[in-house]
Amino acid sequence: MEVSFALLLFVLLPLHGAASSSCPDLDPQLKPWSPGHDEDNLVNISLGQALLLSSSATVHSILITNGGKLVIKDKTGPIVLRTRHIQIENGGEMHVGSERCPFQSHLTIILYGRADDAVQPDSYFGRKYIGVGSGGTLEVHGEKKLSWTFLNKTLNPGGLQEGGYYFERSWGHRGIIVHVIDPKTGSVVHSDRFDTYKIKGESLRLVRYLNAIDDGMILSVAVNDEGSRSLDDSARKAMTKLGSKHFLHLGFRHPWSFITIKGTPSSSVEDHIEYQGYRGSAVAKVFKLFQADNGEYFNVSSTSEWVQDVEWTGWLEKPEKAKSKGGERLLDFKAAHPEVCDHPVDIQAVTLDGAKLTTEVLYKGGRVIIGFLRPGTERHELPKLQSRFYVVKNVRPKLTVTIDTNVNSTILRLADDARSWKVRDRIVEVANADYSMYQAEEFQILPCRACRPNEVKVAGVLDQATLIICNVEIIILVYLLKLLQ
Repeated sequence: MEVSFALLLFVLLPLHGAASSSCPDLDPQLKPWSPGHDEDNLVNISLGQALLLSSSATVHSILITNGGKLVIKDKTGPIVLRTRHIQIENGGEMHVGSERCPFQSHLTIILYGRADDAVQPDSYFGRKYIGVGSGGTLEVHGEKKLSWTFLNKTLNPGGLQEGGYYFERSWGHRGIIVHVIDPKTGSVVHSDRFDTYKIKGESLRLVRYLNAIDDGMILSVAVNDEGSRSLDDSARKAMTKLGSKHFLHLGFRHPWSFITIKGTPSSSVEDHIEYQGYRGSAVAKVFKLFQADNGEYFNVSSTSEWVQDVEWTGWLEKPEKAKSKGGERLLDFKAAHPEVCDHPVDIQAVTLDGAKLTTEVLYKGGRVIIGFLRPGTERHELPKLQSRFYVVKNVRPKLTVTIDTNVNSTILRLADDARSWKVRDRIVEVANADYSMYQAEEFQILPCRACRPNEVKVAGVLDQATLIICNVEIIILVYLLKLLQ
């Protein structure tokens, strides 16, 4: 298994000696060095050798000693150096930029190898390491960045999900609701509602509205409550032209959701279901992922539904009316307790002394009989008991449209200004109380137009924790000797 560390953007961490006053890779005494890729190559830089690495390379190991020097060339393409270890000692030097000439390019050092490889570990540094021994110098300088910080509040599961768009409607907003979304930014540029249940002229207005939208815009269209009664063929055909396959068959109170790119019918996603009435909920839900011009992804989702709420009644005493043999009539319960519905989802019963009873529902002669059984006995009347019913409430319409700009990402609000951290930088979070690097996770910073100076967006979703956030390069160097053994 390979261990990879990206030394992309460095801060000043001198381990020995003073910083050079000029760019180290411009030293005329340096000789170009391109060792190629050979895992058996044991590199020894010594006796006054001064080498300039300007391209990616793979070697077994690198020993810099006795006045040897290795410098990484700046202002070139990305360099990847693969080696089992680098050891610097006895007057050896390794330079990546200098204090007055920070390194501007990208350098990745990969320490490869497995614990079961037949390689004798160093008695002090271990197996995979960048080790600086007595008399050695390692200087690494890059753009100055915020080295570490804390969150300014406990992170909730999923992060601080801010930004985006949320729209919800229920009763009083029936018809077809359209959202027009800019594909370049993920923002809503316009929305409108068309009451195609009551007003006949709304179909024509809907057609004109759709025709006026520019090609390439994202459309989110859905029905709330009812939208089919006054819907004419012109509107049905206009929606079909956009890519819908179900709008032609939209019926009374049918949930329907649709997302498309105007002018590209093949991009459409759609869902449609018939109205279930009191029998249960009905949901039509769609979503589609888009990429904005700045590289950020955003997810558009639309849900058209009828929601059927259910809840337990309180504990109700058994009615005192005449009983049916072997049970109680549901009609008697309803007469005594109006909150009981015609078709309860579930029934529970207990005796007054707290013993649980088993219930069964029987249908006899068009009547609903509730039987109560004490465990281990035959069904019989139990005069002192309480029951509660899991009752169905009336269904209600609900339409939601969301634009999630934090797709598989988390916005972190920090205690410090983090504008020195750039897109594609990597940070480390340490969540446990002793700040152990063995419990750390690494994340990459993503573009974030809406972030404040003390906020960053990172790829991935973080668990609940109070974190310390550190620039990954500093963590690697500070914990180098301990972590890489």
